[in-house]
Amino acid sequence: MQMRLKCNIERGMFSDERVIVVRDAGGREADFFVPASFVDEKSRTVRVSIVNGPTSGHKLAVIPTSRRPTIEVRSSDLVES
Repeated sequence: MQMRLKCNIERGMFSDERVIVVRDAGGREADFFVPASFVDEKSRTVRVSIVNGPTSGHKLAVIPTSRRPTIEVRSSDLVES
C-alpha cells in the first residue's frame, strides 16, 4: 500500500534529490536522501510503501532510497495518497 509520510524537506546536493527528515514511532529523527519525484514539498510529505507494524497504532514505512530502509512510524504521521 502506498501512503504519504509527513516529513521535513531540504534540498539535496543535486536538483533531482531531496533530504527528508522523518520521526520514527519512538520520536527519534532520521534523515534520508530520496528522489525529488517522491516528495510533495507543498504538503511536506514523501511517498512510501506501508506494511503493518508490530504494534497497534504503528506501521512500517519503506523509504524510497536505493537501500529501501524500513522504519516504524506512527499511523498519525501517515496521509492517504
